[in-house]
Order: sequence, then structure tokens, then C-alpha cells
Amino acid sequence: MRRRSAEKHREKINCRGIEYFSIKTGKNICKGTSFLYRYSFFGWRTHMFGLIVALISGALMSIQGVFNTQVTKTSGIWVANAFVQFTALLVCIGAWLVTDRASFGTLFRVEPKYMLLGGAIGAFITYTVIKSMDMLGPAKAVMLIVVAQLLVAYVIELLGLFGTDKQPLEWRKVIGMVITIAGIVIFKWK
Repeated sequence: MRRRSAEKHREKINCRGIEYFSIKTGKNICKGTSFLYRYSFFGWRTHMFGLIVALISGALMSIQGVFNTQVTKTSGIWVANAFVQFTALLVCIGAWLVTDRASFGTLFRVEPKYMLLGGAIGAFITYTVIKSMDMLGPAKAVMLIVVAQLLVAYVIELLGLFGTDKQPLEWRKVIGMVITIAGIVIFKWK
């Protein structure tokens, strides 16, 4: 009875493209509410899962960069890069066999065709991560990589490039970027 009552009084609110669920209180959960309140009840699951996956991705990228840099010490950089891409291919094929088994033919329907260059870009990402970690060390390299990712991703959003929705300039994001860059300068300061 209690669960049915809670579901009856649930309301769905769409805030910046994310649906939040909360007990009806008459308050707008998109403005002037705490983080915990916004992600309470049911809506937190999807958004929090995305945050956790992003954090895991960043941690794995750092570990992978260190591993790849160590591999290049006994092999050439392109041999190490090819090995990384080949093992990634094997993992992807294994995951494909276990999960959805979507047709590879669907790749030929991707438009525009330059979107299929993600794998080739991946090879250069691996190369640049290995070189930067070797030359700067893992912490400095990752900080610069993350700042470059933020800058480029924000410019892509601002200009609406590659099929993304064009976003307006927000000064709080620019200030956040400046603070991040200042943090790198402080981190590198001797």
C-alpha cells in the first residue's frame, strides 16, 4: 500500500533534457534545489550511472596510458599501438558476440561517412597519449588531455559541429575552464 501511494504522488519533470522524478511538493526541482534533492527518488539512477561510467572511463584511460607507455619501452610505438587496437578489436568482437549482434552492414548507412573515422582517430589518440605520458609523466599528461577534451568538446557544442545541438555561450563554463587551466599551472609550478 505504501509503495502504491508513493508512485501515485510521483511527478515527472523534464529539466535540461533529463527526466527527474520527485514527490509532488510544488517546487521546481530544476532551480534552487540541492544536488541530493534533484537526484532523489527515481531520476538519479540514469544520471548517476552516467557520472560513474565517465569516472571509470577517465581512470581506465589513465591506466591504459601508463600500460601503453611501458609497452613501448620494449617495442616500437606503432607496434604497441597496433597491439592495443588489435586487443580492443578482440574485446569488441567478444562483447558483440555476447550482446546484441547488430549487423555490420548498418555501418554503410552512417551519414556523413567521415563519422566512420573514429577508429583511425583512436589510433592517433593512443599514439599521442603514449608520447605525452612518456614525455610529461602520467599526471601532467592526463591533466592536459582532459583540458584539451573540455575545450574541444565545448567548441563543438558552441558551433554545433558534427551533428550536435548548438549550445549558447555560458560564462560559468568559460570560468570553469579558466579555473581548470589555472589548476594545471599550479600543479606544474616548481
